[in-house]
Amino acid sequence: MSMTFQDYFIPDSESSCCSAPILITDMCSKCYEHCEEASYENKHLLDVTDPNEPSEEAYLASFKEGA
Repeated sequence: MSMTFQDYFIPDSESSCCSAPILITDMCSKCYEHCEEASYENKHLLDVTDPNEPSEEAYLASFKEGA
């Protein structure tokens, strides 16, 4: 069985340290440290360059609207 380049990454995951994809060995693909996966609650704090990320106020307000 052969592996492609994409097979070395966990799909739809970002590390909590660098916001980089996580390898199948549970290591960050940027700093090569064992990092945890970033949760959505903390993701907006990690990647401030993404204009599509909601602000903290909008994120918290979405919970109030759904209740």
